[in-house]
Amino acid sequence: FSDRTLDIRGDAYGYSEGEGVSTDFGATLNLPITDTLAFRASVDQLNDQGFIDMPYLVREIGVSDPNPDFSDPADVAANLYRKDDVNTEDVTSGRAAVRWNPSDWFDATLSYNFQDADVGGRQVSGRRATNFPVPVGDYEAIQRVEEPNKRETDLWALEGVVDLGFAELTSATGYSTFKEDGQRDQSDLLYSLEYSYEAFPSFTAYTQELEDDETFTQELRLTSKPSDSPFSWIVGGFYSKTDFWASSAEYTPHIDEYFGGSRPDALEYYAVDYGTSEETAFFGEVTWQFTPAFQITGGARHYTYDLEAYSAVDLPLFESVFNGRDPDSIVLDFGESTDSDDGWLYKLNASYKFSDDLMMYATISDGFRTGGSNGAGPCPPDFEPDGSSPTQIVCALPNELIYGSETTRNYEIGVKSQWLDNRLTFNAAVFFIEWSDPQVASATVYGLQPITKNADGAETKGVELSYNFQITDNWLVRGSYSYAEATLTETTVNLVPYLQDPCPTDENGDPIGKINYCTAFEDGQPGDRLPGSPKSQFSFYTEYDLPLSNGWDVNFSYSLSSITDVLSRTGGRGDSITLPGFTLSNIAVRLTNPGSDWTVTGYVDNLFDTFAETGVRGSRGNNRFILGDENGDPVYPRSVFTNVIPPRVIGVRFTKAFGL
Repeated sequence: FSDRTLDIRGDAYGYSEGEGVSTDFGATLNLPITDTLAFRASVDQLNDQGFIDMPYLVREIGVSDPNPDFSDPADVAANLYRKDDVNTEDVTSGRAAVRWNPSDWFDATLSYNFQDADVGGRQVSGRRATNFPVPVGDYEAIQRVEEPNKRETDLWALEGVVDLGFAELTSATGYSTFKEDGQRDQSDLLYSLEYSYEAFPSFTAYTQELEDDETFTQELRLTSKPSDSPFSWIVGGFYSKTDFWASSAEYTPHIDEYFGGSRPDALEYYAVDYGTSEETAFFGEVTWQFTPAFQITGGARHYTYDLEAYSAVDLPLFESVFNGRDPDSIVLDFGESTDSDDGWLYKLNASYKFSDDLMMYATISDGFRTGGSNGAGPCPPDFEPDGSSPTQIVCALPNELIYGSETTRNYEIGVKSQWLDNRLTFNAAVFFIEWSDPQVASATVYGLQPITKNADGAETKGVELSYNFQITDNWLVRGSYSYAEATLTETTVNLVPYLQDPCPTDENGDPIGKINYCTAFEDGQPGDRLPGSPKSQFSFYTEYDLPLSNGWDVNFSYSLSSITDVLSRTGGRGDSITLPGFTLSNIAVRLTNPGSDWTVTGYVDNLFDTFAETGVRGSRGNNRFILGDENGDPVYPRSVFTNVIPPRVIGVRFTKAFGL
């Protein structure tokens, strides 16, 4: 309320694998209006130049051949083009807040946050596509179309605190909106459905993904104030409501003409999903300070969760070309799916201070995560998967429409300590988590749409260690280590999809079944490791401050982080890809002039230019297939790619503070 300040910041950096200079500039203004009213605002602009190249983009979708003779440069140039550094980011973000503190007993802040992001493409690598006819670089994506994405996020928040004397009443209200508009190459998914799309030599498919969500939240908390009483407490309530809407449209230009029909908009698939989810909770917690050294805390939370979702899928091109529907018709027959849950979550914590520098604690607590809609249209009531139904269908079975909530029971025992006159902090904990109905990734049986489903049970157990050591006044080191084993504890039927090789046929060589006959599912088994996270993680950081004779300070820092391998699918099943572990190093040198309120930092992230993958789409089975078009020419699926971290980054950032 007293200082008028303007802080500016900037960052300029470049990637070892990209061209151009990326920038990130921002400013923060703090402006007291009166002794009780103040305004603060900040704005930032990121312009990231990217580093992923796309060498094999189709010149004209549905006309150009996405699989030319790759040994003939002229044929490649006639059908494909290259675009470098596609994963650009143009992000504008900001925050404005007004704080009003008219008295000792009332304080309120109204704030608005926004972010508008325009992303040029995904940060992925196609180097694991071993069935592709030419080598693929580490930072090359081999999708056929560009994959831009736009996201808009707005958040209004109002928080107020009232001092009631015996307690503080806090109200936190939030309203947010989220909009997204994205495009993806969808050719490989349609190849995998076995509907002979690959027979059309110029076949390329792309999507438009739209999303529009609104969320309202309200929380009230009443918290006791410090007093001579051995008891302290908190009670409150929480409410959240989200209205969601999403659509997915797939376009296959000119394949209607290839099949001898007409669908001018080329709309091959259209799905809409909308609905509402609500959560209400009431909670309370009491702490009893038995002695200055020993305390125990108990708490409970009652929650109620309701989901109502509507979804529908249409195959407009198929219906227009083969079943005689109008060439511009879209028919959506919405199916309703609901889910609800309610229950109690509990917490019990006890701690004992052996001294001012040593404390041990134990906690038992429950966790809860809501379910949701998978956004997949329901299979029609007369659907017969034995082959009597139409062979082209994308739908969700009743147990695939939604996924339920998951709960956990968490056990943790730990110690927190300080040594050497508080210069060394060392903390350690062991934990065990029991999961009920854990949410895991899967796919629909018909159409292979990505979905989330509930497994029957899982558990996680591990240990966490951390330290912070101020070796001298100028030299600091800190680090952490964690080990966690996360596994299924119960069999989960039809969890992991995979491609059979060879595809099953009868004695006449005809497919067994008419829908996705090459696709099968594996059950998740007890002991199967869960995907997506490493067993071990390690981090280390050190910095040294060097005062200069002219009053300036130089700070040298080095950080290291390391993880072990990660599975892409539960238990390594379904031709899972195991992503290897990796280690990253960063260095920085910061120059500070305390009297002038500025800093300049030179830095290098990913010092040794390590290539590292953090996620994967597809499986090793996808690499076994090379298809053929009607001319007998090869068609190369490109469904295997990985998410990657940035290569080496070299940059300079600065900050400067001004008094106004």
